[in-house]
Amino acid sequence: TAELEASAEDLKHQGEALSRENDERRRAEEEARQSAEHVAESNRGLERQRVELEREVAERQKAEEDAGRERDLLHALMDNAPDLIYFKDRDSRFTRVNRAMAGNLGLGSPGEAIGKSDFDFLLESFAHAARADEERLFKTGQPLVGHLEHDTKRDLWYQSTKVPLRD
Repeated sequence: TAELEASAEDLKHQGEALSRENDERRRAEEEARQSAEHVAESNRGLERQRVELEREVAERQKAEEDAGRERDLLHALMDNAPDLIYFKDRDSRFTRVNRAMAGNLGLGSPGEAIGKSDFDFLLESFAHAARADEERLFKTGQPLVGHLEHDTKRDLWYQSTKVPLRD
């Protein structure tokens, strides 16, 4: 009977140990399940972000392609239009001129005008008048359309349109 009692006690301890082990396994399984749910939610969030980034990249690529087409059209216009086309900064310095304007200013290429003003090419009175027009243009924001200008140095008349461009 002592042996049976010892065996019974042994079985009781083993049962308690198995019960503790089962409890620990259940807790571990629950923690693993919660971790798996957390990872799955994180993956869903990452997938949403990936899809959004792909959409943004596609939009940017399209915008770059559109800008490239617009740039090509502007280059074609600037290279081939017989009209005198130019852009100036707020200090009335040329930032870009087309070939026709460069030729009109007596330059070999459009790049030679960059950073210069009317004062570098025209009579001072004509340059002052152009500068006053540009200051008024920037102040009011109203374009000058069909504006007559007289270059007394070369005795040429121009009908010009000036439009303010803002960044």
